[in-house]
Amino acid sequence: LEMNPDMKAGLKLHNSRVEPKTENEFSDVFWGGLDFVINALDNLKARNYVDSKCVMFGKPLFESGTLGTQANQTIHVPHKTPTYQEGAIAGEGQGIAMCTMTNFPYEPLHCIEWARAMFFQFFGDGPAAYEDFRKNGAEKYLEKVGKNEAWEHGLLQKTLKWVKIASNPTLEQCVKLSFNLFMKYFRDDVKDLIHCFPENSRKIDTETKEDMGPFWHGRRRFPRAHEFDIKNDSHLDFIYRSSCIFADVFGITKK
Repeated sequence: LEMNPDMKAGLKLHNSRVEPKTENEFSDVFWGGLDFVINALDNLKARNYVDSKCVMFGKPLFESGTLGTQANQTIHVPHKTPTYQEGAIAGEGQGIAMCTMTNFPYEPLHCIEWARAMFFQFFGDGPAAYEDFRKNGAEKYLEKVGKNEAWEHGLLQKTLKWVKIASNPTLEQCVKLSFNLFMKYFRDDVKDLIHCFPENSRKIDTETKEDMGPFWHGRRRFPRAHEFDIKNDSHLDFIYRSSCIFADVFGITKK
C-alpha cells in the first residue's frame, strides 16, 4: 500500500481465517462477488477449502506454492482445467517444490535437481562471496552486505570462512571441506529430519486433533542417515570428486 496508496480505496481487509467456521463473514455473497481468487496459503486444508468454494461459485483460482525464490503456481479455470484437488499439473519450467526436493524426494529427478542446486551452493556461493570481498575491499563489502539485514549474519560467516581457507589453501583442507559436506547433508540433516518426524510419526490435525494417518506413507519415504564408510565406493567417490572441484576453485595442483 505504501508503493500504491490508490489501492486503499478499493481494498477491504479481513483478519479472520477462511474456513467453515467463518462462513458468516465469507458468505455466499462474498464468494459470488469475486471475479477470481489468488491463493497464498500455508496448508493443504485451507487450499482445498478455497478450491471447493471456487468450484461451487465458478471462480478462476490462481494457486501458489513453494519453489524457493522462483515460486510455483497453477491456474484453475472453471470447466476448462482440473481443479486444485484434482491435481492439476504445474506449467512447464516451474520445477520442483523446494520442500519436496530438500526433505521428501520420491523420484530420481528430485535427487538430480537437488544435486544441481547444491552444486552452486557448495562451489559457487562461498567463492563468489570471497571474490567480492577481495575485489572491493573490506569497507565497501561490509557496506554492501549491511544493506540486507536478513542475510547479513549468514553471508558474513560464509565470507569469513572462505577468507580463512583462501589465505593458505591445501589439498587437506579440500578433503576436509568435502568430508564436512558429506556429514552435514547425508548424516546430520537426515538425523535432524528423523528427530522431528520419527518413523512412527502420525499426522494430527492441529485444530480437531484428528489422526490423519502415518506421516511417512505414499510418496513420502522415510530417510536413512549415512555414516561415512571408507569401503563404500559412492562415499569415496563423493569425497574424491568434491575435493577435486574445491582444488580447482583454489587453483591447487592435484597429484
